[in-house]
Amino acid sequence: MHTDIEVVESEQTSCDCVMADSTANSRTRDLDKLLLRPGNLVGPTFGPGTELRDDLEEYAKVLVVGAGGLGCELLKDLALTGFKNLEVMDMDRIEVTYLNRQFLFRLEDVGKPKAEVAAKRVMERVSGVNIVPHFCRIEDKDPDFCNDFSIIALGLDSVEARSFINAVACSFLEYDSEDKPREETIKPMVDGGTEGFKGHAQIIMPGVHSGKAFDPDNLEHMQWVYSEVINWLSSELSFLAFQQLHILSLSYNGVEGLHIKATEFVRDKDCLVCGPGVLIELDTSVTLKQFIDLLEEPPRLHLSKASVTHRGKNLYMQAPPVLEEMTHSNLTQPLFDLMGRIPRDTVHVSGTTSKDDKKTSALRKLRVVFTGVDVFTDMDTAGGA
Repeated sequence: MHTDIEVVESEQTSCDCVMADSTANSRTRDLDKLLLRPGNLVGPTFGPGTELRDDLEEYAKVLVVGAGGLGCELLKDLALTGFKNLEVMDMDRIEVTYLNRQFLFRLEDVGKPKAEVAAKRVMERVSGVNIVPHFCRIEDKDPDFCNDFSIIALGLDSVEARSFINAVACSFLEYDSEDKPREETIKPMVDGGTEGFKGHAQIIMPGVHSGKAFDPDNLEHMQWVYSEVINWLSSELSFLAFQQLHILSLSYNGVEGLHIKATEFVRDKDCLVCGPGVLIELDTSVTLKQFIDLLEEPPRLHLSKASVTHRGKNLYMQAPPVLEEMTHSNLTQPLFDLMGRIPRDTVHVSGTTSKDDKKTSALRKLRVVFTGVDVFTDMDTAGGA
């Protein structure tokens, strides 16, 4: 027989356990709203529970590129949300003018690498998180470096750096027999930017398109978006994924408030991301310089001043000057050797093309097949190449 005092003590003990558990998980409360409860917005295969959340914390690895005003916020928010495996990259050193908006830095930090100070400051404040700093440019890293991460978050102020990391993410894509990207090779990217009191964030899934319109004011469309997010969570341990949208933008304006905008794109068969690529036959003796010259000749791609990458590795870059100098020696080497003597593979080229007497930048994906090495498949070539 229990006395009133025993019952009260038992209830108090139970309450203390609940409060302790609640405190322990308060860092993940936002994720818990998605992962620990069922709802009418989730897919049929979703099973709520703590295992998915724990796996997300333990195994999800996030790369933050840029440790400025946006990068500082990203590091802080990711750490406080419960992500334990983070890495941050920035090539810059702290200046006095940064201190008014980059809250992780102090006056005594001026002159020190931003990535190292940001990582140290967050780890001092948030227990259990491990942040590896990289004081370098993203271009200095081997492309395979980015392949180790579940998500790449960008807080950059450079168009060149954005283009580079976009090309790297696209280089990881592998396609099935129907020219659709394999899901396991898609590298989610989150890009953001700020200007004054305005800001934007967009989620980019390389190679993924829906081919249909999206209306954020339509209840069925919003239910579909939430369902896709939860399905990705349960299968890929990645909390940022809208599989059927090319770009979904979340914008904040200090005057007008918050709004969501979906941008629809018309699929281009020559697109670097979603297109199947253009097939070109080459002899194994063709040098990289000869290959670039061939791209300029009509009726081929008519692409001038081309830069060439293979599996994320820069074979030749026209700009910036430091990359041109690093890759210039490759021009005299056979393309076959530079591609690892692989009979057939994909390369990405970027340059300028002319249309209606106007020059525009262009990106192309090429499927290169070396004759005499492998059996040639029955496919159309670029302009009879």
